[in-house]
Amino acid sequence: MMVAGLSEENAHPGAVRAFKELGWWDLTKKFKPASLPDCQ
Repeated sequence: MMVAGLSEENAHPGAVRAFKELGWWDLTKKFKPASLPDCQ
């Protein structure tokens, strides 16, 4: 699913808006937010 792992903090604002318009954003509640490794 395209929304798996997304959250307001780690997704592009335009993507969040588009997924909300499609009614898909509620599906993010089924998945844990992704945490990316710190690459320094």
